[in-house]
Amino acid sequence: MICIVLSHNVANNWTIRQMDIDNAFLHGDLPERVYMQQPPGFISHDPPLVCQLHKVIYDLKQALRSWFSKLSTTLCDLGFCSTVSDTSVFTKFTSSYTMFVLVYVDDIIITASSPTEVTNLITTLSYSFALKDLGNLYHFLGI
Repeated sequence: MICIVLSHNVANNWTIRQMDIDNAFLHGDLPERVYMQQPPGFISHDPPLVCQLHKVIYDLKQALRSWFSKLSTTLCDLGFCSTVSDTSVFTKFTSSYTMFVLVYVDDIIITASSPTEVTNLITTLSYSFALKDLGNLYHFLGI
């Protein structure tokens, strides 16, 4: 699916931008109760104490699922739909533009028939997530 979208972009000369989410896994919320042992160096006079996590931390089994759930909910709220064949590809079709968002862990490729809409989406996503704009993917690919 990703190869099809990228080849369509090159053939139609669409805008294509690459983004990286800073500390992506730390954006996730925990839907269930998760406890952990006290971290090393934490001094407590009551040894059986444990910590209840309210947010995801790295190395937690739920980290990737929780992060992807938060991102997909955000994209769906913005009018995107996940494709049936590949749940990491999101699409948005309107009468004035078509947009694709391709997700791989914390890396995102955004492409659309309208450069303005790509910029608008990046701005909107930056309100929810710390983004690193890696620029136009055509320069990276040498196209």
